Amino acid sequence: MPYTPAYFTSLTLRDVRCFGGEQTLDLRDRDGNPAKWTIILGENGVGKTTLLQCLDRMGPFAWDTQLAGTRVGTFPKNTPYQSASELIRVDRTTCSMSADVLIEHSFSEVPARPGDRLTMDLTLSPGGIQASQYPNLSLRIHCCGYGAARRPGAAKLAAAERSDSAATLHSEHETLVDVEEWLLQLDYAAKSNAALRGRFDRVKQILIDLLPDITDIRIVGFEREPAAPAVELHSPFGWIRPRQVSLGYRAMMTWVVDLASRMFAAFPTSPDPLREATVVLIDEIDLHLHPRWQRDLINYLDRHFPNVQFIATAHSPLVVQAAKGANIVVLHRDGDHVVIDNDPQSVEGWRIDQILTSDLFGLPSARPPHNEALIAERRRLLGQPSLSPEDQARLGQLDAQIGALPQGETADDIHALETIRRFAATLRDREQTGT
Repeated sequence: MPYTPAYFTSLTLRDVRCFGGEQTLDLRDRDGNPAKWTIILGENGVGKTTLLQCLDRMGPFAWDTQLAGTRVGTFPKNTPYQSASELIRVDRTTCSMSADVLIEHSFSEVPARPGDRLTMDLTLSPGGIQASQYPNLSLRIHCCGYGAARRPGAAKLAAAERSDSAATLHSEHETLVDVEEWLLQLDYAAKSNAALRGRFDRVKQILIDLLPDITDIRIVGFEREPAAPAVELHSPFGWIRPRQVSLGYRAMMTWVVDLASRMFAAFPTSPDPLREATVVLIDEIDLHLHPRWQRDLINYLDRHFPNVQFIATAHSPLVVQAAKGANIVVLHRDGDHVVIDNDPQSVEGWRIDQILTSDLFGLPSARPPHNEALIAERRRLLGQPSLSPEDQARLGQLDAQIGALPQGETADDIHALETIRRFAATLRDREQTGT
């Protein structure tokens, strides 16, 4: 069955794990269309990963039987999926979820005809699943998911041998494609198929664009006897193997290459598989990434995967700041359940420290923790109508302990302001002494 260009517009959960009652995750942009980027925020343990797992389950899959408009089945065998009962809230016997999708939509400049909105419902119990399938039974969404424990494994190019496209979302023991082995096999296939050479060159350029300081990629070792082909990356320190790069490099390289490989496999007749409609679920998208990478990541992915709907969880204000126009969602604890806030405070254009102290992250201050109590005490003293000699002495002690708090955006700004402050103090001393 061919894949259908389709994207999620909402997910509604009823008594799923920490989501008591009914909660809806809105996945639309300001115009009511599927959002190209949705960033899900929240403290640890509030259900961010659960939302991604549930979205993955909403893709149609094979059913055991069909009853009067309802499909009945169990999760496929030999997969890392939890049983249905593991998704049910502890004080319930069943749970349910529904997803709305929009078909025939496009994020890039390629026009798309107005699409239909379709809904699928799932009811889960320890005995299995009951569902009303999407009205269009031929609908097949291409969805890939990447869990926080994602890591490379053995390359398996045959579709029947590869693990489920979202396996790492559900099990920390699952692995992704091995980047080096996959590139070697693609290069080998390209030698006998000119069309595949373009794919190899495309993935090679993606990796060069993705990895800072990597300027070239080559295949070596065919000249040896016996041949021992290997992939090498050109870095400022010379040619190195993929396994020799840092954990941050490997983490990014692995899931991006895995995604590209799955899109090539899913759309074999497409002139440009990386431009096809796909839903990508990423847990902790900022994992192991330097702040500069966190800022650049969204623009990079948009350039290379223009028609992918990304739904990601994050803990970084840098990701939020870089996600201009993205759909931002925050999860909050409320008693014994979690609430999905689809309309949090807008922080577009804000500084990192302002985002950290906004409703999105809720930090009381962007100052160092050891200064917080001192600053609060100083603020209380300064707020009094008059100060006793003891208060004035304490205020002097606090000023000495806190020191001059840095101002400005950059190190140069801070240095300039400190210079001005010292110069102003010198002028005051001269005025007082008459020198």
